[in-house]
Amino acid sequence: MEDLEMSATLEFHGARYVVTVQVQQQMLHVQVEAADAATPSNVWTGKFPASDVEQLTRQTGNSKRYPVFVQMLLTALHRRSETVFVDLLTAADLDLYRQRKLHPGAISEGLTSAATATGNGKRYLILTYAVEFDRVHYPLPLIQELSPSPEVLQRTIRRLRQALAENENFSANESNSRLAEENAALREENRCLKNTLKQYCDNVSGNGHAGINAMGELQRELQASIEENKELIALYQQSREDSAVETTRLRTEIKQLRLASQQNDRTEVARQEQERLETRRKIKDSNAAVQETLAQMVQMKAQLEETQLKNRELLRQLAIAPSSPRKPTLSPSQKINKQNSVLKRRKQPPQALLDTSADSFSDIDDRLTALQQFLREAKQGGVGLAGASTAA
Repeated sequence: MEDLEMSATLEFHGARYVVTVQVQQQMLHVQVEAADAATPSNVWTGKFPASDVEQLTRQTGNSKRYPVFVQMLLTALHRRSETVFVDLLTAADLDLYRQRKLHPGAISEGLTSAATATGNGKRYLILTYAVEFDRVHYPLPLIQELSPSPEVLQRTIRRLRQALAENENFSANESNSRLAEENAALREENRCLKNTLKQYCDNVSGNGHAGINAMGELQRELQASIEENKELIALYQQSREDSAVETTRLRTEIKQLRLASQQNDRTEVARQEQERLETRRKIKDSNAAVQETLAQMVQMKAQLEETQLKNRELLRQLAIAPSSPRKPTLSPSQKINKQNSVLKRRKQPPQALLDTSADSFSDIDDRLTALQQFLREAKQGGVGLAGASTAA
């Protein structure tokens, strides 16, 4: 379907609205704007893909294809047919309509007053198709634009330009046609007056005073015609001045809308630039944190390797401790006490003290200290074990 855009001024419930329909291939744009609103916030818009429009018609039980639905909507806006028409309702109006349809005659005054005291929230543009014995309603939900987007402002600018051009053409054509009619009427009246004057001049010699009176009457009629012509010229000048004032007002409104659109664009660009700077800062902080974490991991790895080297050295010393040639002489009772002390401390194997799978290096340091203590006691207890075996 070819692209098109059309606007119409309609009256809903005592208020005038400008309804704009824009078709862009498979997308339908609908905009409703209060015609007498003091601020541009009284604007409701909606976007409807072709698939959603056809799904909406199927839900009503009277399916219509997308091009047919668009033609029905345009016909209703132009009021070219009595079988299709549009209405603008609020959510409260729809609830009231449903209640009346479900429970006829059971609507309270409170509900009616609540329906009339609605705010400027969501609106529904209802396209009604009146068939022979029934009516089919196609509701199009519209959302209020609290801060009009550049697209809405551009659509409003195009509508105002079109209205300005039509107003200028209409004013010029109307003024030209009216002046042509007035000029023709004055020419005809002047011709008639000349003919009448000529007739009276021809008969003035025979009529005497009657001819003089007729001449005075003709002069008065001529003067009245001149005065009427002046009044018509003054009315024409006033009409031109009013048209110029209206044109100036429309141009001022278009300029204000352009400035508002440019301000919105600059605000959006500044916000996007701020978001990009904030994202770059976060990425920089994240990279620094990652580098710091990597440095800590490298340091922890070096500490772990150093601890493993110490553990292997202690294991090696532990392995050669029993075969040490140093054997101090102790009494039998001292040897037995040393043997018992060593046996009590050997309830845990040395490998348990070398477990390096702990989560923190403080645990590794504790185990390393315990392993060093165990090694010293093992060196001292090796002699006690040898003496005890000899006594046995």
